[in-house]
Amino acid sequence: MSNLIKILFLVTCLIASQVSLGAINNRFQHRLEFLTIGAQEATGELPLIDPSALVKLYDQLGPVPLWIDKEGRLNSTGKEALSLIEKADALGLTAAHYHNDNVGRLLASDLRADEGKQIDLELMLSDGLLVLATHYQFGKVNPQSLESQWKVRDEVLKSLLASFAAKTPLSEWFASLGPHQEAYKLLEAELARVKERKSLKTFIMDKSLKVKDVHPQVGHLSRILAEFGYLAPELVGEEFTADIKNAVAKFQQEHSLAADGVVGPATRQALMYTYFGDENTLKVNMERWRWNPEQFEDFYVSVNIASFNLRYVFKGQTQLLMKTIVGKTYRKTPVFSDKMRYFVVNPSWSVPPSIARKDILPKLKSNPLYLSEMNMLLLKGWGQDQVVVDPTQVDWSALSASNFPYHIRQLPGDKNALGKIKFMFPNEHNVYLHDTNDPTLFMQFSRAFSSGCIRLEKPMELLEVIARNHTTMDEAKIQAMLSSGKESTVVLREPVPVHIQYWTAWADDDKRIHYRHDLYERDPAISKALADTFIKGS
Repeated sequence: MSNLIKILFLVTCLIASQVSLGAINNRFQHRLEFLTIGAQEATGELPLIDPSALVKLYDQLGPVPLWIDKEGRLNSTGKEALSLIEKADALGLTAAHYHNDNVGRLLASDLRADEGKQIDLELMLSDGLLVLATHYQFGKVNPQSLESQWKVRDEVLKSLLASFAAKTPLSEWFASLGPHQEAYKLLEAELARVKERKSLKTFIMDKSLKVKDVHPQVGHLSRILAEFGYLAPELVGEEFTADIKNAVAKFQQEHSLAADGVVGPATRQALMYTYFGDENTLKVNMERWRWNPEQFEDFYVSVNIASFNLRYVFKGQTQLLMKTIVGKTYRKTPVFSDKMRYFVVNPSWSVPPSIARKDILPKLKSNPLYLSEMNMLLLKGWGQDQVVVDPTQVDWSALSASNFPYHIRQLPGDKNALGKIKFMFPNEHNVYLHDTNDPTLFMQFSRAFSSGCIRLEKPMELLEVIARNHTTMDEAKIQAMLSSGKESTVVLREPVPVHIQYWTAWADDDKRIHYRHDLYERDPAISKALADTFIKGS
């Protein structure tokens, strides 16, 4: 049956029906019938984002308006719905993407004699609220494709219907959807402060400062340090004192800067960035929170790629914090979650084929003894057919990255790239946590040096807490295994969740907001998708 025939059939049925509805209810029911068959006439003046969700909503609640009274004005619940949409910007989203501007224009017009516009108002409020609620609970951006998503999730629709049945206030229902973690709430509060500070850029910091300097910019500096908890308020002043220097050094240390207490260009930039913040960065990271589970586990390991650090959290408390080394910009460490199931003491290293071909093969071409110098074996075949090959007997000039029939394993020892320990959470990325034979790299402030795995500044401290909390082994037994020089595997009593994440803005345990450089340039794609709109004129 064509759409035209369906429409004519529906119109005939509606004319024939004797349903005792008011005029607007009658017309609203008529509009819903058109929505059901997907007719263009159902959308009124403006396109709806997800008409199919509206059909489901009113099918459950009945074909009567939710948000407007019999005279076409917003009722109390409708005003509450509009208020939620108006506050979308405070959530790192954009109110105009959810019909806010168009609803405002309708409300500013004379609706009393225009039932069509009244129904437009009703449908746009339902449409905007359901899509906003979906984005608030699950995120607007698909974390896999990084494209914006516009379909209402069934979970959101069911929860709204349940709230109506329970007579739950609309604002209470909406608040239940979003991230509840304090770290997210702190970003939300920071976004509000950043918006307020837009008009407060009344000072600049363009002078390098050190102890004994007296200058108005020292006053600006000390006030910033006091506001963020690095300096006692009574120590604020225009003379650069030893107390201010110590506060600067603490700020520098927490922001991966040289902690010398001198306010040079890099420190000035970090101070100004921290004070005035960055709306886009905050919005992107608030979106990342919406991708996360509602509750983290009682214990877990968390790595922030962008800040080069690792935390071990036990019963809500950070028990261990350390620096990390992550993947180079062309061998990026991926974002994912898995579970640590075992660790290996004195590990051997099976060199990934890509590293063997791209990194080691060129070295072998110039020095066939490279493998023996690095305590590595050249192997051919697998299992029982595997044999050790003498690298000095290979014509390396005849091989290339596309023609490399060997694999390489580095034996345990001081030269082993994995150091003395590796922590395994088997995953498709072949990424794990491990020690390193080159700890000097942790002195660098930007630490993207690995081939994707995560190197640890304090691997033995992580080994200690993992062994203590998640195995039956005591410290003496662990030390004996380390001293033996032999490769040994220890299976954990219970798996430990590992979350490899990417935060360019986050709150620390002291509730301070930190920003970091977008190492892998991942923020712009998310920011672009957040700016995407389905609504004309927004």
